[in-house]
Formats: sequence, structure tokens, C-alpha cells
Amino acid sequence: MLSPGVVKHGSFLKLTLVLAAACAGPPEEARAPVPTSEARAQPGPVPTAADPSCVCGNEPGCPPCPPAAGPSAPATPSAPPAKPAQFPPAPVTPPVERTKAAGDGVWSPIAVHKASGEASPVYRTVIHPHKIRPFVIVEIVAIDLSRLDMQLVGGIAEPEGSDVPIEKRPGLVAPADLERLVAVTNGGFKKRHGGHGITVAGAELVPPKPELCTFAKTSGGAFRLGTWSTMAAQAGELDWLRQTAPCLIEGGAKNPDLSSEYRAKKWGGAEDGNKEIRRSAVGFGADPGVLYFAIADYATAEWLADGLLAAGITAAAQLDINYSYTRFIVYEHGTGGELRATSPLLKDLKAPRAEYWKEPTERDFFYLRWR
Repeated sequence: MLSPGVVKHGSFLKLTLVLAAACAGPPEEARAPVPTSEARAQPGPVPTAADPSCVCGNEPGCPPCPPAAGPSAPATPSAPPAKPAQFPPAPVTPPVERTKAAGDGVWSPIAVHKASGEASPVYRTVIHPHKIRPFVIVEIVAIDLSRLDMQLVGGIAEPEGSDVPIEKRPGLVAPADLERLVAVTNGGFKKRHGGHGITVAGAELVPPKPELCTFAKTSGGAFRLGTWSTMAAQAGELDWLRQTAPCLIEGGAKNPDLSSEYRAKKWGGAEDGNKEIRRSAVGFGADPGVLYFAIADYATAEWLADGLLAAGITAAAQLDINYSYTRFIVYEHGTGGELRATSPLLKDLKAPRAEYWKEPTERDFFYLRWR
């Protein structure tokens, strides 16, 4: 190391230029491609230099952001959630007067196995979060966790490269749960699109990363959602966990990287680079007895977060994206154990007839069952 006063003016100028070039990061065209859920090729090399404007975030060389400032979400109890203080939740005030539609913010029941009408443990509402685009929508489902439970299942092909035995990742709803199966939702990104951690049935398929958002369930039946670095100390208490890109919302505040075109790439896009696509998310509000699942259409990750915030959600993680992978499937139970799949949300949402309960799926997924 050179001491102050030893470097001559010319040498100092050269050193300054070298350091400036190293800090500038690669040009835009040299940066790694946007990760997508439908990409067929392996991603390119990851940049080794951080965005020079980065203070914290998920770029290489950038320290993880601390939990965002704002109202703290209630501590998750170690026991299963108690009955919600209010269910369905209170009506949501539409966030944008110009683009709101009739029925926005009003909760209506979804008919499910063994319950319909006001007795349903699943309600839905719609939010239009964009200031001028009425076709940007966020459909939100509220789930009463005192009556329904959620499980995570590993797919038979994803995450790829795992040596965990197939009985720990069967790609199917547990046979013992078929009689009380209510619904299936999609999981998260493929392993190649970020290496997000996954643990199922106590078996680690992909190790968790400290900077990533984590949705988890304890062995006692409680749920947790937040940045892994804030909950890693309780790893031994978890039955399963699923990591995603950094939290959309944490501590009641929207992730500041969502408003940056470059930093928002971590939440993915379509193969053609389009960011205004279909996206899904999971979250919690002030009442730990209510779990929220959402699917947004024609939305960036930021617009999805705006819709969730409007509904009072204080902690949220984006799950999978794109038309083929975002799903909320409700099952009607017929005779002889047959199940009929329906999609009560977006009109063209996919609802495979036999996948998940009769035919194993390649991807991880969540399912809701009666307690």
C-alpha cells in the first residue's frame, strides 16, 4: 500500500482512472440476461461489479438491504394461527380513482370443497393499481388459516440437480390429503433463475441465501415471511421453506429496488424482455390468521406490490411469473375420488385436469387443505 504524499500527480491520475473504470460496472449490453421462468437456455455469466449507484440490494458486490423501514409486521406465533380477528378482511379502498372498476376492493367468497357462500374460508377481491392503465389488475385471495393449512411439495424435475430421494419430492399432493384438498397454487422460479433455496419435508433441495425473501412454515404450524438473514437463526424450527427474489414488501414498505429499471430485473420478465406480464405472490397483513395469494396481469413487480400494499399487506414475496406458470386451482370433489379442476381467478388461468393429484408435476407447488 502507498502512503499519502508518495504518489506523484501523474501516477495518481492513472490510479484514479483505473479505479473509476473498475467501479463503473459492465455496459448495459454486457450485463447478464434477465432471468425468466420460461427461458430454455442457461443464463449467461453474472456481472462481477456492482451498479455504481448501488447502496444495498441483490447485485454482485452489493450488501443485502436491511428490512425496509415502516410498521413492523406482528411476530409469527410458534403455534398454528388463531381464528382471524375479521374474515373476510375489511373492504379495500381502491387506490386509484381513475382506473377503479365496479366491485374493486369488495371481498366475495369462492366456493370450495365442503364450503361455499359466506362459510367459505377463501375470499377474493380485485385491485386496479395503475394510475392510467385500467387493464393492469391484481386479483387477491384471502385464506383463513384457522381452517385451512398450506403445504409445499417439491417437483420431480425441479429444482434440478438435487439428490434428494423422490419420496421427498413426489410432485403430487400427499395421498392422505386428497380427501381434504381445497386448492393448488404455483411455486417459485426454477433453480437456474436464481438458485432460490427450497426445503421440503425437512430435506434441503437448494440451500437458502441470506439476501432472498423466504416463505416458510414451522414444524408447529406457524408461517413466516421475510428476508432469510432475519430468520435464519430459526432454521431448525422449519418444516419447509421456499425462497424467492428479494421481498416485494417488508416491514410494511415497498422494496426500493422495484422502481429502478436495472435493479428490478431480479424479479424477472418474459423471454422478450417484457416486464408487464402475469405475476404471482404470497403475503401477510396485520392479522397472522389470514394468508394472501395474488395473481397480477399486465403488471411489473412494482405494480403488483402497489396492489398488495393497497390491500393492507405488510410482507410479500413474488412467486412465479408468466402465463404458463401462475396458477390458482380449486378442486371440486366428485364420486370415486375424482377431482375436477377449476380456475376461479383470471379467465384464462390454466387448470390442468390431472396434474398435481393424479399425475406428478415437474415444478414445486403449494396446496391448501382443510385442517
